Amino acid sequence: MHVKAYANRGTIYYKLGQLTEAISDFDKAIALEPSKTMALINRGIAKRGKGMLPQAILDFDKAAAVSPNNPAIYSNRGAIYAILNDNEQAIRDYQKALSIDANYALAHVSLGLALAAKSEPHLALESFTKAIGINPSYAQAYNDRGYVYEDLQQFDLAIADYTKAILYDPKYKEAYKNRASAYMSKNKFDLAIDDLHQALKIAPDYYQALSNLGASYSQLGFYQKAKRQYELALEINPNYESARKNLDDLMHFLDK
Repeated sequence: MHVKAYANRGTIYYKLGQLTEAISDFDKAIALEPSKTMALINRGIAKRGKGMLPQAILDFDKAAAVSPNNPAIYSNRGAIYAILNDNEQAIRDYQKALSIDANYALAHVSLGLALAAKSEPHLALESFTKAIGINPSYAQAYNDRGYVYEDLQQFDLAIADYTKAILYDPKYKEAYKNRASAYMSKNKFDLAIDDLHQALKIAPDYYQALSNLGASYSQLGFYQKAKRQYELALEINPNYESARKNLDDLMHFLDK
């Protein structure tokens, strides 16, 4: 087979979630053409999907040596450093990607997330805002900016951003759950419950939403409903400490 055929088939395998087969085909493409940049990038992405993070970084290093002006290389490598909690290196890679392509919206969002993880919320907000300026319908950018606003206790701004995220992606379960959290902070538990039900329509096993639903019911005095939501969350994830603590606290309260 020709190098392009292996590379294309590897991409199809990746899209099907068959990562081992994808990596095998990218291996063959690279063996035939070691400087095949996209095969190196795609193999790195597939290795990241399999948790082979150091090996994935090596592929992006090789791709950067071949094509130093390809911003996707640095953006993808930065994502791996972010997974490894090396936010400093992640930020350097995202900034490198943006020095090549200032209109790379994904890199702006990724940079914002890394800056937020470094407790630099105002710089993070700038990055998310730049991404939105480039792509005004970028749902994730609104959601992530909303999360930073919520962390800064600017709940109205957070709700506005989550609402925009939902507008552009009506199936965005995290945006519903996050907007519910902001409503809870404003003691608007009825609105929070509506959003959490919507999130659970999208993903019935969304245990974080179930736990938050329990907390909202508890605040309104519907203790048995709250208990059931905590129990459902723990059935899905028995190790979810937030639901466990909330359930224990509720049972202690009801036993008084």
